Amino acid sequence: MLARWSGWGSLPGIFDEHDNRWAVTRAELRSLLDDTEWAAARRTTLNAHYTSAEVIDAMWHAVSELGFTGGTALEPGCGSGNFIGLTPPALDVAWTGVELDPLTARITQALYPHAEIRAESFADTRIPDGSVDLTIGNVPFVFWGSETVALWARERPVVGLNVIPPA
Repeated sequence: MLARWSGWGSLPGIFDEHDNRWAVTRAELRSLLDDTEWAAARRTTLNAHYTSAEVIDAMWHAVSELGFTGGTALEPGCGSGNFIGLTPPALDVAWTGVELDPLTARITQALYPHAEIRAESFADTRIPDGSVDLTIGNVPFVFWGSETVALWARERPVVGLNVIPPA
């Protein structure tokens, strides 16, 4: 069940006080989350989106073709850990995942106890130089003005693909 968690990105209406379609669900969720969790969940609706197994498999194929055979890997917006969970079995990978939303980070840590999952902004993440062999993910690190983001998030699917091979 937890592995199917895709993040808050698919549920922005829950956090919109003017969207009455979500009033009952919003009230229930609000009663379950503390103020910090609520604020974090709300903050991540613009960038917490599911990455399909097909996209992840294609990225793993590309990384393998680039010569990655195992080592340390970083996912700078790991969400529920789909890249961790879909790591090819032949690869021995020591994972570090970074997730802004603390609730999603706890879910990911529960799913993948062998991984180091950090509940923090990637902007604040400090990792020693040379300690990561691969950075892989599907993170929409893009900045637009708030009005553009709101319009874009409502009218278009989130699509992004970032493959960064080791130097």
